[in-house]
Amino acid sequence: MTNIHFATVGLFVFSVLTGCATITTGSMQQLTIQSEPTAAHCVMNRDGEKLIEVLGTPEDVSIQRGINTITLVCRKAGYKDTAGV
Repeated sequence: MTNIHFATVGLFVFSVLTGCATITTGSMQQLTIQSEPTAAHCVMNRDGEKLIEVLGTPEDVSIQRGINTITLVCRKAGYKDTAGV
């Protein structure tokens, strides 16, 4: 099985933001979820609660900002699941 490699444009930036950033930049964060290969199914969770489900990458999403860690898991048939924080 081959690994899925995913990149989230803006996810790194989002992960280093604190609650204080909400005051100056709004309460929502725009992200693009991409993977190689494309058409992966991805789920984004925070504190065990599903934030976003992407049925096929790439896709633009909008999530509520927060200070807790977000986990992204991507799956595609014939490939190993890939997870990132």
